This record gives sequence, structure tokens and C-alpha cells, in this order.
Amino acid sequence: MPGPASGHALNLTISGQMVGDIERIADRVEVAVVPPLCPLDLSPYDFTRAGEPIDRAAASTGEWIDGGGLTRRGFPYELNHRLHKQKAA
Repeated sequence: MPGPASGHALNLTISGQMVGDIERIADRVEVAVVPPLCPLDLSPYDFTRAGEPIDRAAASTGEWIDGGGLTRRGFPYELNHRLHKQKAA
């Protein structure tokens, strides 16, 4: 089973790919990027607590929408790798 560091590295790789993909299509489609749950302290292999991140995501997305999230452009702070690394340090 992968450890926390390898899981974090995989998440950074996936989010980096997503950011690149969105940047490539941003001039053709309107995209709103909801901030990810961060930190996420659950194992991706443990489904006994699966409802927790679902509930957190629903609540945080609602707050993001209510706070004008759909009118913002760009990427949430958590998806910028350099800033994310500095914030975590």
C-alpha cells in the first residue's frame, strides 16, 4: 500500500495534469474550478468513512458558490503547486 508521500505525489501529478488541460481549453469554454478538499486525511483504500469527504465537499462547494465562486476565474490556491508546497511547509 502506498505511503502518504507517494499519495501526495500522485495527487500533485493529477492536479497538475488537470490544470494544464483546463489552461489549454480556457479560451474556448468557460470553466469554474471548485477548490479541492485540503487536507484530506482519509486513506483512499478505506471506504468506511466515505461519507465524510462527500459531506465536506457538499458543504464547502455550497460555501464557495454562495461566496461568488462561479464568477471567479483562475485556479484555487490549492491547485497551484508552488503555492501549495509553500503553504504546506
